[in-house]
Amino acid sequence: MATSNINKTLAQVKRKSDEKSALILGITGGFGRHVALVLKEKGWKVTGVTRSLSKLDPELKQFDILEGDATNERYLSEIAKNHQVLVYGLNPEYHLWKTYAQAWLTASLNVAKSNSMEVIFPANVYNYNPTQYSEVSEQSPSDPISQKGKIRVDMENQIRVFCQSGGSALIIRAGDFIGQYAPSAWFNFLVNMKPNKTVLQLPSDKKIKHSWAYLPDLSVVVSDLLEHRLSGEETYHYAGLDVSFEDIENSLLRIRGLPVSTRSFPWWSLGIVGLFSPKMQAVREMRYLWQHPLKLSDEKLQLMLNKDVKCRSLDEVIEEMAKSY
Repeated sequence: MATSNINKTLAQVKRKSDEKSALILGITGGFGRHVALVLKEKGWKVTGVTRSLSKLDPELKQFDILEGDATNERYLSEIAKNHQVLVYGLNPEYHLWKTYAQAWLTASLNVAKSNSMEVIFPANVYNYNPTQYSEVSEQSPSDPISQKGKIRVDMENQIRVFCQSGGSALIIRAGDFIGQYAPSAWFNFLVNMKPNKTVLQLPSDKKIKHSWAYLPDLSVVVSDLLEHRLSGEETYHYAGLDVSFEDIENSLLRIRGLPVSTRSFPWWSLGIVGLFSPKMQAVREMRYLWQHPLKLSDEKLQLMLNKDVKCRSLDEVIEEMAKSY
């Protein structure tokens, strides 16, 4: 509790209106897009960077978006001038993490350091061993049991080194994303809302709870934290929705009023295909996160914001998601 109060005191430097300019790397991804939308609504100047401008949808065309390579530090540094915040929305496909994840972050941190920018980094629960913990706080030790978990721990250590050298960063940890325009989100693979029914693929026993974060709500939390300037390393957990697939099934029945059919997610076939496909092998590695519940405690976040943390109910989220099908 004392640590939370200290962090709160350090962070309480109100951000001036001329300090509200954000560069968002990976603006076409789920996290980057939703943070961009909320920040613009709150009066921020937002500049986005993406690998290709060819697939921008109408919603994104309201932003100033540039095409660029995430490892081109010189180019990114030019774009970053006169921006106070760098939002890290980059996320390679699972099987490419070893090649790109840390390299992209290294380049981004170098850009942030050379331009005195604060960094926003979306973290996940891969750092933890769900067989050892059922709930984790910011003080819980990392204990990754997957290769991708070890990579994420290394990435967060990169951020700590950045902060130790004078930088400031917000690590906001959340569960699996739910949101429109989040193409790589597990929810979109497991929940298929068809016109006449919904098909659920169950990655585990449907009574096991799982941590989810509805991106529009998570983005509001990020924007709330950015009302004050960051000071050094600040880490917060966002609890979001802690629900089972049984909860999701019942919510779908209430909201859509259509039949819901369930089937087991084909982990067995991924084991076979994974012998020839690094991508499928990388997906299968994450099965353990569905077999054990792991809840995020956001007590520190509530203390910091001094108000209820934005989190819509499961029914409200399902109702919003149904509009995109």
